[in-house]
Amino acid sequence: MKRLLVLSAVVPLVATFLVITGAPPARAANSTTVVNGFDYPSSLTYIELGCETPSASEVYALYRRGGARGTHATGFRFEAADTMAGALGRVSSPSTLHTATVRLYFPDPGDNDTVADGYFVVRYTLSGGEAFVGYHGLTAPGPGGAWVTSKNLATVQLGWVRESDGEFLGYNTVAGFTQGTVGTAQAGVAFGCDGRDYYIDDLRLSSAAGTSSWDFEGARSRSYISATPTHHSERLERDIIRLRLVHGQDHHLLGDSAGVPDGVVGNAYIAGTARLHARGWNKASFRRIGTASYTATTYAHFRIKPSRQTRYQVRTVPTSPTFENSSSKILLVTVQRRVRSRVADTRIRRGQRIVVSGHVLPRDRGVGVTLQRRVNGTWRAVGRATTGRSGGYVVGVRARSVGKWVVRVKVASAKGNVGNVSRPRTVRVTPPPPKPSPAPAPVTPVVDTTPIPPTHSVVPIKRPVVGATVADTAGPAALSDPVVRVVPEQVGERAAVPFARP
Repeated sequence: MKRLLVLSAVVPLVATFLVITGAPPARAANSTTVVNGFDYPSSLTYIELGCETPSASEVYALYRRGGARGTHATGFRFEAADTMAGALGRVSSPSTLHTATVRLYFPDPGDNDTVADGYFVVRYTLSGGEAFVGYHGLTAPGPGGAWVTSKNLATVQLGWVRESDGEFLGYNTVAGFTQGTVGTAQAGVAFGCDGRDYYIDDLRLSSAAGTSSWDFEGARSRSYISATPTHHSERLERDIIRLRLVHGQDHHLLGDSAGVPDGVVGNAYIAGTARLHARGWNKASFRRIGTASYTATTYAHFRIKPSRQTRYQVRTVPTSPTFENSSSKILLVTVQRRVRSRVADTRIRRGQRIVVSGHVLPRDRGVGVTLQRRVNGTWRAVGRATTGRSGGYVVGVRARSVGKWVVRVKVASAKGNVGNVSRPRTVRVTPPPPKPSPAPAPVTPVVDTTPIPPTHSVVPIKRPVVGATVADTAGPAALSDPVVRVVPEQVGERAAVPFARP
């Protein structure tokens, strides 16, 4: 659960010529320094002065969305019209300072009198340590409600005094006063003597050494992207940068932000709007895919279901004008393929093929597929194939040994997806059936075709005639055939046919 801190809209600032140090400015002929809130770099100094008497009233920090440069600006709120505050920037070569400008915004209209509402202030320090301060009175623009640019302050005459005792030393420009001496200078503006709030932005100081400018922005914020580190985990990980899902799984991402201390505001969770951006596999840029709000005690929620490798980032816009927009770290979500497989036959004979078919998700064509067999606890490749149309594949191996074969399909990483393996499948390989005994050779009988000579003469049998007896027509008596005598029938009675034995 978040910790809620209540901060006031305006916070008291610090005393005269306090230097709030931070990151050193860029060392270049022309440099621009982004000032986040009141986290002043070493090249910038906050000043607070009394208008007619030593300052006594509180000065509060202001932040504004919509600056003259960039997206924000910072300013000052005054408790009474007796104090002025502002910022001074470092002058690289004060004796050659030729341009000094600043952008100002007064929300409320002024009184349009000729009394100075603020000053162009320069602080010059000799190499020996002695310091001088120059002042030039300025009147704030009357209408208010718009950004205005000051005149070139490098050309105005300043009244110079010695800082240690206040002795007045006369009027001169910055370049004229510092000519012929060696020292460092800071120049800028301070307003507030009319009691009006104001904002400052885009302070520019140009000399022979180059142009230095300061872009006053809001206090920094920090965005977070959070999620559970795995699909089934309940532990929330903030600033998560890697997550692996399997194709078809969804996941929830959370977004929020916190303010970054700038010397005025503290570190606390803040409210705002979170925008989830995604960059898909093989895409050149991020695009916004969701928007949700969050508070100091709640998160913005997003649901994702990527089919391929995708990068995600939360970008937040704080509700308060105090803080700048920010972006979270980038979360890389990798997506494993799903591998579907089935075995054509779980029982085969030795010498037959084990055939595994299926498809991969996403259904991509041209993805490498390897059939593996587990041997002594190690998976060994035994066959290879490539997915075809709609991600389908067929891969096989000839089973040359009997026993239990445990196989699986491994898919390579390709086309935005991480490789994966299928569930192991078991195939029983049995010996082939015994071969049948050979049939006996056919036996062909031998036939003797030699003619057998007759043992007696052949006598043709004559057809008996009516009235004749068998004996009259029979063959030789040597045949020992029974003799049948045929007696003609008598009219009116049956003929008797006697049988005689030979």
